[in-house]
Amino acid sequence: MDELFDVITGLLEKCGFSAFGEFTAVDSLIHKDEYIGFYALKDCQLVGTAMGCTSKKLSAELDCCMSIRLMGKSCNHADVEEFTARCDDLYGKFIVDGGLLIRSMKLGKIYLSSPLNRLTRELTLNARICLEEDE
Repeated sequence: MDELFDVITGLLEKCGFSAFGEFTAVDSLIHKDEYIGFYALKDCQLVGTAMGCTSKKLSAELDCCMSIRLMGKSCNHADVEEFTARCDDLYGKFIVDGGLLIRSMKLGKIYLSSPLNRLTRELTLNARICLEEDE
């Protein structure tokens, strides 16, 4: 799973977002001049397992659904064009540079998060990953 989180963190940072896990304690006021991306594992389902005949390696395929909440700067939505461009860039990088087997991906509408005074957008990603362990 760490490989999946590393891919997501790397792509968020390439697109100019500061990446944080969903349940980390981040004070958005400290990061008011930054674009932020919070990611969390929503669901994970085992698709299949296999053991190699000669190598004794156990492989498991998992379908993982990730939720990524993208947030603009705290600036009364004056950054709408740049925020939109960064979100679109991230969407494209998942397709081209992510190295994941993407089963589905959805980029939601932009809305204003009133308490934080930031533009917000949700990205939902369903990807298949393969884990291997020595037995």
